[in-house]
Amino acid sequence: MLRHILRPLRTFTDEERTLLTALSGLMAQALERARLYDAEHSRAQSLQRGLLPPRERGCGSGR
Repeated sequence: MLRHILRPLRTFTDEERTLLTALSGLMAQALERARLYDAEHSRAQSLQRGLLPPRERGCGSGR
């Protein structure tokens, strides 16, 4: 690991920079979609729990 840090810096070509920029944009979009999915999923669970009768709202065995 240390030898990678101490190695001289490498200059990327224009094509490599373009590719890395595109990939970083796609990764950012994927992370944002995952964050939005988690928020929507939590919201849906809360709404669904709110529709249940009080005795079934807990995390118990459902009895």
